[in-house]
Amino acid sequence: MPSQKRKANGHVCECFKAHETKDECEKQALVNEREACVAKHRAITAQIILYSETVEILAGSEDKQTFIVHRDLLAVHSTYFLDLFMDKDRGVDKQISISIKPSLFADFVSWIYVGEFLKVENDALEGSASVDDLWDWGRFFKAPAFQNFCMDDCRTYCKLSDINPTKFPWPFINGIKQMYSITPKESRLRKLAVDSLSYKNPLHKNRKGSAAWKEWKALLTGQHSQEAWINDLREDFALEAGKDWKKIPPWDDQHRDDYMEKEIALEDRWEEQMLLARTIAAIKSAALAKTDVRSIIEWAHLQRGVKAEQE
Repeated sequence: MPSQKRKANGHVCECFKAHETKDECEKQALVNEREACVAKHRAITAQIILYSETVEILAGSEDKQTFIVHRDLLAVHSTYFLDLFMDKDRGVDKQISISIKPSLFADFVSWIYVGEFLKVENDALEGSASVDDLWDWGRFFKAPAFQNFCMDDCRTYCKLSDINPTKFPWPFINGIKQMYSITPKESRLRKLAVDSLSYKNPLHKNRKGSAAWKEWKALLTGQHSQEAWINDLREDFALEAGKDWKKIPPWDDQHRDDYMEKEIALEDRWEEQMLLARTIAAIKSAALAKTDVRSIIEWAHLQRGVKAEQE
């Protein structure tokens, strides 16, 4: 390990990567933090599924497809599923039916297991165009960590638009319509949409009188619409259109917290979940007997704060 911080062009690099600016160091720190989160996500998943029962999820409206998923993993990531499993009157045992598209649910299931969307070609399932829908299903599932993962994916696309606007155009009209039409007022997905319009005002970016300009003009201005979301968009755009972003786009990491949902750390969610089933005393007693693997794993997790303090 280096004995001192490297220097590059007068900047003292905080992460020994010879970064030339503080901004590069901060971006590297964010990358490291996210990689650590994914590693922790997978480590906790591996422990939860060791002893969890499974449940059949029938996804789809008409042509339903079956997913076999670990109950405890669904519950630790989604308050919607936790409430279902805790509500004895609903009679949820081994099978649950939901109307979400199977392709979208496949991405959600992939995320709860490995912290990533499915790694397949875009045209095989929904592709990146589905991220807005996934974010909204995260809202339905009461899974804020999943919503934040989707939001970061949206932000990544926006960043790519700065590098290659031809391949990754943003904002584009159908994307804005989607983000507003499927989400409620004051949602963070709507905020990203209107902030994007404020930063890259399409009425300024497109030649006045052009087909694109006319299309944006019709969407963002005009008489009262029968579509409530269009009226919301017009009102929000009017309020945000003149904002000075100081050349820092809304999708820059400096603004990331503005679009994040409040979430409870996964390790704390798991602790809350295990204590719904058993008391600390019961877990400790079974763990110290050294006969029950589940209790040994859970007791080690409950002791993580104590071990950290001792170290």
